[in-house]
Amino acid sequence: GTTGMEKTKDLILTSAMKKFARYGFKKTSLDDIVRDVKISKGTIYIYFKNKEDLFRQSAEIVVNSMLSSLKANISPENNTKENIVSFTCGQIQFIRNYIAEEGSTIEIFKEVKENVHLLSTFRKRMAGLIQEILETGIERNFIKITSPHKTAVIIIQILEQFELRWTEMSRKDSDKEIHKLFELIFHGIEE
Repeated sequence: GTTGMEKTKDLILTSAMKKFARYGFKKTSLDDIVRDVKISKGTIYIYFKNKEDLFRQSAEIVVNSMLSSLKANISPENNTKENIVSFTCGQIQFIRNYIAEEGSTIEIFKEVKENVHLLSTFRKRMAGLIQEILETGIERNFIKITSPHKTAVIIIQILEQFELRWTEMSRKDSDKEIHKLFELIFHGIEE
């Protein structure tokens, strides 16, 4: 079973996730979390180096949850474009749901994204998932590219430019735009 220490750490992380989602990184203080969990401030430092470390670890939980839900959207039956489209639509829907469920806002999401240097592994893991989709596409002769890694990184960079815009749109509109973008990426503009 879980030890008392693990329980305390989980309570701190749960509180931190809620506070960061609701108030953002800058406006959340360790004191807010200490009060919420009813522990002494020193106790937090047993588990976390500082606020950044706590943010990183709580964000990691959200990222893991998002990545596992995105993996569930990927099917070996689908072609490469369908998988990347459903991955992207799924990511935007996850962000939308998370913002709604946690009483967060687009502004806070933007602020968390600005602190994304704390989440450097996040981008790598997203690119890794896209790279897997591309490699499967190469194996199944759906696509011909020489560097699935570089292509995945480029796709992630493109998606990051549209992420906020899509999150603010209706699901119907963002899904349509995502489909159009990948039509263009996969089929180009040449005749």
